[in-house]
Amino acid sequence: MKMSGRMGNARMYYDTLNSIMRFQRNRHLTFKEINYTYLEKYEIFLRSRGGTDGGISIRMRGIRALFNFAIKRDIINESIYPFKLYKVSKFKSKAVKRALTLEEVNSIIALNLSDYQHLIHFKNYFLFSFYTRGMNFADMINLRWENIIDGRIYYSRSKTKGNFQIKIIQPVKEILDFYKVYSSKTDYIFPILLKENLTPSQIENRKNKVLKQFNYALKEIGELTNIQKSITTYVARHSFATCLKQKGISTDVISESLGHQNLAITQAYLKDFSNSVLDEATEVLLL
Repeated sequence: MKMSGRMGNARMYYDTLNSIMRFQRNRHLTFKEINYTYLEKYEIFLRSRGGTDGGISIRMRGIRALFNFAIKRDIINESIYPFKLYKVSKFKSKAVKRALTLEEVNSIIALNLSDYQHLIHFKNYFLFSFYTRGMNFADMINLRWENIIDGRIYYSRSKTKGNFQIKIIQPVKEILDFYKVYSSKTDYIFPILLKENLTPSQIENRKNKVLKQFNYALKEIGELTNIQKSITTYVARHSFATCLKQKGISTDVISESLGHQNLAITQAYLKDFSNSVLDEATEVLLL
């Protein structure tokens, strides 16, 4: 996976391996030993070390994927597959992602950072993501000037490999103009990857370092704008979908904009918005 540049997946499997080895106390482990009881005990072990549903789900999905690979390659028999009984789908609880309203996004746009120069890039990155259909940070850092053709941004999303072309609207143009003048020693649009020809491992390390700084900066921006919600890089994508819905755009169009493969994913994005509409509808009874 490292050789093919799939650093996120490589890290997930590496962390899962280390976790299993701690649980095993480095003892040799066979596929046959990993049954329903084993997975239940491993889950208890993870919870005893502060594991959350989300973190445990990642570990279990890694083990499940390994079983699926082994079955496909005739290394093991399907009869010992433990995930017919042990259901990874039970780990459904995730932290609630609160989308920003248009009013809250506008408060970020209007924020004067003359006394907070260290936040300028991060404000730009957040708004760029918001106005480019919630572009993922991993895709933003790899954008080059050659990706811009005839007033549109062309790129392939690293997570799904889907191809996108996005019209450059005025707020995006202003951000691009800022970095055209800013200019770096590379052909990258944003000054995040500071050298050419970095290895996948170097790109991943740099991404994680800047992402940490980005999320910390967004917390500070939230405080400056008095936004009570937790703002992270992912909130830009979630907010894009919700704000479109707020403007009356259909769920089908929003789903297409985000590149979702089915409407259920988009509907999950819009859940907070739906709840707020229901709340307002109920309050009509008080009028």
